[in-house]
Amino acid sequence: MKVKKFFCRVVLLLALLSGSNVYRASAQTPDPGIPGPHAVVKAEYNLGNTAYTPPATIFSYPLEVIGSVHYPADLSSGPFPVIEILHGRHSTCYDSVTMAVASEGWPCTGVNKSITSYEGYDYLAAQ
Repeated sequence: MKVKKFFCRVVLLLALLSGSNVYRASAQTPDPGIPGPHAVVKAEYNLGNTAYTPPATIFSYPLEVIGSVHYPADLSSGPFPVIEILHGRHSTCYDSVTMAVASEGWPCTGVNKSITSYEGYDYLAAQ
């Protein structure tokens, strides 16, 4: 019985000690929602109505080529890591009259307007 009590006390002590280390480590972790120390510049690339046509086994329609790159304004204190944020895969056009998703393909024609999904995560990249 004494061995069992001793073992329980050791386990409890280890749990308390490891928990306090976890608390201290998490208390030292900076808040990822706070903007960083570097000013950020945004550049965009856009091939306009020129589209990439992948093999038919992947997509059966052309795809737009548009996006943005965010990087520190002062690159002299680098190197910096590269983080790629993909906005997801969905239609590139919507019907501006009905607001419904338009047929796949690029470029958007007629009442169909471009969905600027590449801007969806700008708030993350600007920090």
